[in-house]
Amino acid sequence: MKNFLGVFIEPSGSLLAAIEDRKSLLESQMPDQPYTTAPPHCTLVHGRYKLVHKWTKLLARALEAVAPFSVSTSGWQEFPADPMTLGGHTVAFRADLDRNLASLQQIVAKTVAPYAVLPLEQHPLRSVEPFAKSLGKYGSAFVGPHWIPHFTIGSPRVAKGSKLLEDLTAGNSKHRFSVEYVSIWQAENDSHRKLFEIPLGA
Repeated sequence: MKNFLGVFIEPSGSLLAAIEDRKSLLESQMPDQPYTTAPPHCTLVHGRYKLVHKWTKLLARALEAVAPFSVSTSGWQEFPADPMTLGGHTVAFRADLDRNLASLQQIVAKTVAPYAVLPLEQHPLRSVEPFAKSLGKYGSAFVGPHWIPHFTIGSPRVAKGSKLLEDLTAGNSKHRFSVEYVSIWQAENDSHRKLFEIPLGA
């Protein structure tokens, strides 16, 4: 497979509006920074997976038993010197990792795991635990208790405490919306194309 695939939660309501506003601000002040033009989302899994049409059907069947639920954000999340963006300062809305969200990630990860394309020699976290174990098991580095669910604004290459970061994290970080579906995307760097949507509780 040439491209990576991601299974995402897409925000709605006030959170979507807040992310879009901040992405626009970042793009206007520092164009072409990593993640800025990516669609607003929270990543459940991201990796290289074969036979996407096959596991999409399996995932749809598994998600029939999952009722829609609410996700809340209650603070800011920053990843200084983010290895995933070669040193950018990633800034995001942090989502609350509750039982519903953790369970959804596990269902998705266990469904796609048999279709992971391994090894992932080029992954920046391939030799760092617990990410390496997650990569080996699921083909995605952030599955499990170490996952920090978040909705990224962007990853500008600025120093911690910069005025731009202050502007991006100004205002209300508390939002709540209902997760009604997950979506599957071709997702590599900032290039994204939606392939499917799978409803919860269908």
